[in-house]
Amino acid sequence: MDFDVRTRRHTDDLEPFRDQFRAMGADAIDALDGVFAALVHDRADEREGQGEYLYALPRERRPASDTGDEASLLDRGSLMSRRLQQSPAPATRQPSRLAVAAAVRPFRDIFDGETRLLAEDRKLDFIGAPYPEVWSKTTDTAPGAADWQGDRLTTWADPADGAFGFDNDVHGTVTGRHRFSGAAIYGWFVPPPTVGFAQVRPLVDYAWQWSDMSFRSVEHTSASFGLLVWSWDAAGADLVLEQDYRYSAWDDWCAADYFDAHNSPSWVTGGGGPGWDDGYAFRPNESPYFATRPGRIYKTAVWCFGQCFSYSPENRPGGATARLNATVPLIVIGFQ
Repeated sequence: MDFDVRTRRHTDDLEPFRDQFRAMGADAIDALDGVFAALVHDRADEREGQGEYLYALPRERRPASDTGDEASLLDRGSLMSRRLQQSPAPATRQPSRLAVAAAVRPFRDIFDGETRLLAEDRKLDFIGAPYPEVWSKTTDTAPGAADWQGDRLTTWADPADGAFGFDNDVHGTVTGRHRFSGAAIYGWFVPPPTVGFAQVRPLVDYAWQWSDMSFRSVEHTSASFGLLVWSWDAAGADLVLEQDYRYSAWDDWCAADYFDAHNSPSWVTGGGGPGWDDGYAFRPNESPYFATRPGRIYKTAVWCFGQCFSYSPENRPGGATARLNATVPLIVIGFQ
């Protein structure tokens, strides 16, 4: 399939709606700001007091612990040094035929609690770079905390090629330090002029690495991917959230009396820094179909959310690192 031809055709088909889509740009950004803020609020509330709770638990009830023998300490010291290394960004791979097929063809969906195979979509829209809008945001629940060994906080979203992601590294304070990141690539579409169903199937190649290192401290890293879909009437009013789908990419806690370390699988294998793992997002975690309505115009956001938390009651040098590099070469909208 010639995706360049199909994405240009999609852009041409939306030309009559371009002014409406542009006018709704601020609404779409504000809507994602609101989703991000709610997530930050909920996660910060969950962590409130949780560091103290885990730190105070007896060793046998901790999520993780270590005996602190000499060999272990040497290994942990090496891992601590590795945490402070910045890895070269991973190269973007060409999407595999299987990943492309999974984006183009419907696989399955859930109706009335049952998983069912679906017929071919009656229409496909192909959205590709350059993308019309992007979004990225970071926040820190302890902005006044002093940096230790050069904390990093970076997020990005590039409309030119659909690259998005984050690079977070935090080190704990006695009150705890919590950082959140989000980034998104937007796409526009208009369903057929009849009642039906649609599914957003982005092709997302991504690489990730994370590390939780405890030195009499408590650490937490996590990341997730999501799809948001909003619609407006033809006049650009009546904003409705049609879909808010998310799933977890990783979620890890680390807490110990002395040293402990949790890492992504390839963390210790990289030659010039921590190693990267990679894969395709939303495979096999496809979002479900949602109902579409005639006379509405739609925007979708393919996005990621990440967090790092570190609580160090003795101001020991524990820390949490989370990095994600993703690229969206194609967003497919399938219509049933």
